Amino acid sequence: GSMCELLGEIYERNRSDAGRMGQGTRLMLYELYVVTVRALGRLRLLSSIPVNVDKTMSLTTLEEAMGYYREIYAEACDRLSESRGALRVDDEVIAFVEGNCFDPGLALKNVSERYGIGMKRGSALFQERFGMSFSRYVHSRRMDRAVELLKDQSISLESVGTLCGYSSNLTFRRHFQKEMGMNPSDYRKSLA
Repeated sequence: GSMCELLGEIYERNRSDAGRMGQGTRLMLYELYVVTVRALGRLRLLSSIPVNVDKTMSLTTLEEAMGYYREIYAEACDRLSESRGALRVDDEVIAFVEGNCFDPGLALKNVSERYGIGMKRGSALFQERFGMSFSRYVHSRRMDRAVELLKDQSISLESVGTLCGYSSNLTFRRHFQKEMGMNPSDYRKSLA
């Protein structure tokens, strides 16, 4: 929005009766070009929205020039809101996984389907945010919880596995052994 207001001001300030562009207007357009390229560079949009300096300098009327930049800024705004939307979905996916970590039915396939993103994208998301795969992330959260629950002697080993989201005691033991280098019962004994 503010970009378009700025364009409007520039336009009003430089509109000549003939509508042709004088030297001052050309200079101003060159500055507008430089500012635009810098801004798009900062927003990492320059590769997807090329700004053509020859084109900007060959425009004959101020109307054409303003139209050209309006399109560029409109495109930039669209791209930014798209990437903001994508970030919002990423945050929702992560929040959902965190909230359902201990659900034995949790799987990348279901999460991807629920949020309408490909499994590849879902997988890449965990790699980007946490430096580990989806399943690695889920298991590490489950192991943190298992370690906490094992401190409480009143909770059976079977229940610890279930509370951490493992559908069988065998699966729980296997993952725990792999992660902690000992089985859950030996770990519990080591705490005593």
